[in-house]
Amino acid sequence: MSIVEVLNKAKHILIENEIDEREARLLLAHSLGISKEKLIAINEISKEDAEYFLNLVDERIKGKPYAYIVGHKEFMGHDFIVDNNVLIPREDSEVLVQAVIDIIIQYGDQKIDVLDMCTGSRMHCCIN
Repeated sequence: MSIVEVLNKAKHILIENEIDEREARLLLAHSLGISKEKLIAINEISKEDAEYFLNLVDERIKGKPYAYIVGHKEFMGHDFIVDNNVLIPREDSEVLVQAVIDIIIQYGDQKIDVLDMCTGSRMHCCIN
């Protein structure tokens, strides 16, 4: 099956549902287990791979966030595993997190505890 045909079909479906068409390439790369850059080297995919990919597109148009589909989200240079039990880290939250880090740094070597409540995630980190 032509990868161009499958990708164009997915883009069309996403556009019809007011979702950024660029997600099609990202979902296709994820479904094939390769980087999006390696997609240009592929001309054909199996019927099974195409069906799996289009099922992911279907999940997306039904409202499932991209990060939940692929199972991870980058945030402040770290890759976080996410699922429907965890809030997806948002880019605008990076400003808030950076402000907290700056405050913590002001305390120098003094021990300080920070509590992240109700996000569904848990991470222990030391700031040096």
